[in-house]
Amino acid sequence: MKNVSLFVLLIWTTSAAAQEIPSVTVHCTSETERQHCAADTHAGVLLVRSTGSSSCLLGRTWGYDAAGVWVTEGCGAEFLVAGTATGPSAQPASAAPEPPQQSGADTEFSFYARFGSNMVARDDELDVQDNGSRLAFDFSIGDDVRFFAKGEWSVNLTGAGTELNPGESTDSGFIELESVSDDVFGSRLGYVGVDFGDNGTLTMGKQWGVHYDIATYTDAFNTFGSEASATFNAGTDGGFAGTGRADGALQYRNTFFDAVDVGLQAQFRSRRNDHFVDNYGLSLRARPWRGVEAGIAYTRARVETALQRSVSGLDDDPEYWIAGVRYSGDALTLAGIYSRQRNGDLVRIPVEEDDDIFDIPEVFDAEGVELSARYQIGTVGLLAGFLNYDPKIEADNAFIDPDARRRFYIAGVDYFPTPRTRLYAEFRLGDGIDALGEDLEDVFVLGAKYEFSANRLKD
Repeated sequence: MKNVSLFVLLIWTTSAAAQEIPSVTVHCTSETERQHCAADTHAGVLLVRSTGSSSCLLGRTWGYDAAGVWVTEGCGAEFLVAGTATGPSAQPASAAPEPPQQSGADTEFSFYARFGSNMVARDDELDVQDNGSRLAFDFSIGDDVRFFAKGEWSVNLTGAGTELNPGESTDSGFIELESVSDDVFGSRLGYVGVDFGDNGTLTMGKQWGVHYDIATYTDAFNTFGSEASATFNAGTDGGFAGTGRADGALQYRNTFFDAVDVGLQAQFRSRRNDHFVDNYGLSLRARPWRGVEAGIAYTRARVETALQRSVSGLDDDPEYWIAGVRYSGDALTLAGIYSRQRNGDLVRIPVEEDDDIFDIPEVFDAEGVELSARYQIGTVGLLAGFLNYDPKIEADNAFIDPDARRRFYIAGVDYFPTPRTRLYAEFRLGDGIDALGEDLEDVFVLGAKYEFSANRLKD
């Protein structure tokens, strides 16, 4: 824990020591569609404060070109630009004189941290878990063509896992059956990319898969959810299958007519499966009306033939389909997804033999439905959701209970006492049984999250 504190203090001190530059403030926000806000960006752009409904990720949901700043997918923020903004969204930030003209490529760096913790009540027991604590940075350099990079690490502040929030796992094993690590730091994201402006972006590394372009519609809760979208399969972050935070992925993304987003994905994560490309995927998203987005995605992961013969229930490569729709209004957000996976999820069944207990992995097919709703009243948000994950048990599934079904009803409330502080309570009612035939438990959670960011602009 001491090392974590020193690391955060070092980054924070470095960022705070950056020199203040004369600037103006540009407010730019989006719902689902891409928005472009005119500004003078010759000296770079600095994200000061997020104001939108979704995270702002440099090169993914925001960026800039010679004509101004762009945002998309719910990103909204206040940006500082050195020089004179040219659009109605610009406001003077200081009366300082204009900076001198700069030569060479502009560099932008930002640091982000989030700390969260849950108090969990279930089955007459109470425990404390970490919930999504992380450290991240974004870096970019360039002008008409920009080069960018992102690194993000989970930080386990409580010493306990994040079993209730499947998206927070940093174990990317699936068929390899890697063990979950309880290290203080875990790798969440790490990629580099190039933004070609109107010609799209190309990224390489561990990054959100094209499957999650659709799964994110219903991933709207502080703790629960995302358990029927086949994203975080086998208790992992979806890295192996490429559905969550895809390992070793190469992606191309572009937006056409400011209304259609295309994502192409290939994974190169293994030398053991006799395939040059280990995974491929495609996502399509369209915004036919204001506030409405609909999308579909397909992903296929490649596994070696020998492994298919040795793992129960695995008879072909894992495949994932997902479709969804989301409506985002001024106060109300509604979303729903349907997912289907074949050979794409896994449970580990404890089996006793000769006084020894060991886990037997078993792969299964499934269909899933998720629904989520959020209504925002000032600083208070009301949340509700439903998910149903229905395994399709076949003859080669020898150990999974044939009546297994994961069904949950979710209700919650959150409150923002400050723009970067969130207090929340969520309740999950279980209605179904797990792979071992045990009833799903009811869970109540109280928690808090705090976010902060620091930015540094260099010539």
